[in-house]
Amino acid sequence: MDVFSSIMVKSIPPWSRENVQEVDHMSRNSRWIVLMVILGTIFITPACQVGEQLSGPTVTILAPAEGTHWQFGDQVSVQVTATDALGVFKVELWVDGRFYSAEKNPQPAAHTPFTVMLPWTANVAGQHILTVKAHNVKGMVSAPASLSIQVAEPLPTATPAPTATSEESMTPVPTTGTQEGECTYNADFLADVTVPDNTEYVSGTSFDKIWRYQNSGNCPWPKGTAYAFIGGDKMGAPNIVPVEEIPPGGVIEITVTMVAPSVPATYTGYWQMRLPGGELFGDQAYVRIVVPSR
Repeated sequence: MDVFSSIMVKSIPPWSRENVQEVDHMSRNSRWIVLMVILGTIFITPACQVGEQLSGPTVTILAPAEGTHWQFGDQVSVQVTATDALGVFKVELWVDGRFYSAEKNPQPAAHTPFTVMLPWTANVAGQHILTVKAHNVKGMVSAPASLSIQVAEPLPTATPAPTATSEESMTPVPTTGTQEGECTYNADFLADVTVPDNTEYVSGTSFDKIWRYQNSGNCPWPKGTAYAFIGGDKMGAPNIVPVEEIPPGGVIEITVTMVAPSVPATYTGYWQMRLPGGELFGDQAYVRIVVPSR
């Protein structure tokens, strides 16, 4: 009698051991079925638990409420809470589909809520969609949570009453406004030339991220235009990288040298064109790398 049959015999009550010979003659196929059931109960449950751990973070907007109205210039405080089985690494705020800011968790911990306040200045009238996303320590991103708010038109400023004066002393004052043919500056993101999303680099590795852009405005970019870091993970890059005076329709490739951080995680940095006066314009782009655990 083999080991399998011995196990089956021991599991049979004393009053039915006269049927041992029947157990011993079970077909090979029947014994394999029983064995597979036993193995399934051993391995399927842990696999399901791992799947639950890797399902990614969850994120919720606690405030403001959906559909609230704000005055032009108000600071909107977006209160967010996020949790994850492995720990929340950071939470991002996006406004109308564009990255705005991020807050990192100083002490990520498994199943520990990370609650944070992300401020946004309501400096554009109209309806806006506020979206938040959470990243865990392995780089997995939550499903976005969104709400809409309404920002009122700015209040008109009072015009001082004219003071009495003689006709001889009155001098016409030139007015300013949008002139026909005035320059419109714009930049369209075309491609990631190097470093595709989630490229892995060992900590301390230097790499060159290259983006391709096109001048989609109607004037050359002025002297002093730069590609500027606007948020996320800087990864040792400079604040700005000078950009050439590209004519309308011209295409340029912009290179930024970075260094992979020392802590294993997923890192994302956001960049955008900037005029000499500091005004941002054109499409935002980002670089995303992964520093793996050793």
